[in-house]
Amino acid sequence: MEEQQLAKHASTGKPQVQDIDPLFILAMGDVLTQGITKYPNDEDGMPNWWKGGDTRDFVGSIERHALRLAAGQEIDDESGQHHAAHIAVDAMFMWSWLKRGVGRDTRLKTFVED
Repeated sequence: MEEQQLAKHASTGKPQVQDIDPLFILAMGDVLTQGITKYPNDEDGMPNWWKGGDTRDFVGSIERHALRLAAGQEIDDESGQHHAAHIAVDAMFMWSWLKRGVGRDTRLKTFVED
C-alpha cells in the first residue's frame, strides 16, 4: 500500500501544545474542580485563585507535594488527586500571578547570578 501524502503545515516556532499529555491537563482540571468546593469562585464566576495569592505559600505547597512524590506517595491524602497535578496547578497559579503582577510576591529572592 502506498503511503498517503499529507498537506504541509508549518508549525516551527509555534507552541507545541499537541505534545502536552491530555490526561495531565484533565488531572489538573480535577484538582481545580475540587478547589472550587474548598475555595468558591467569586460572584462574577472568576476562580478564587485568579485574584492572586502569596507566592511563598504556594512555593511551600509545591515543595510539600514534591517531597511526598519523591518519597514514593503518588496520591494526596486530602484530595485523592496525584501530587504531580497539584504541583502543576500551583505552578500555573504562580506563573499567572507573576506574569499579571497580582498577589503578593514574598519569594525569598536569594538567587544571585554567577
